[in-house]
Amino acid sequence: MKKTVKFLAIVLALFVSTYLMATNDKGDKTTKVVTFDSNMNCSACQGKVEGNLKDLSGVLSYKTNLASNTVTVKYDTEKTDSEKISKAIKDAGFKSLKRGECGSDCKKADCTVCHPVSKGAAKGGCN
Repeated sequence: MKKTVKFLAIVLALFVSTYLMATNDKGDKTTKVVTFDSNMNCSACQGKVEGNLKDLSGVLSYKTNLASNTVTVKYDTEKTDSEKISKAIKDAGFKSLKRGECGSDCKKADCTVCHPVSKGAAKGGCN
């Protein structure tokens, strides 16, 4: 049962990441997607990170995923950058390791930014 739930969570993360990329405006070179590995353990952790991202100017959308311990953010490069997004995650009390960043024109099926792959649950992070 746990394997099934974890598998479904990973599939959902892949779907959401793909959706984030697909919803980019065509030809919009100011929109990027970045994925960070984090160490969120629970919905309270998730809420802290999401609260900080919600308040950050330039963030267009985001998805936090506990199963893969990732944070995927679509943002406007004219208003913010990946360093500010990383700081918002860190300010919530969690690690923020940049996995990679793609422009709105990325269509690679094996891109680990657009399609994050679970690295297993990280330990720690809850305050």
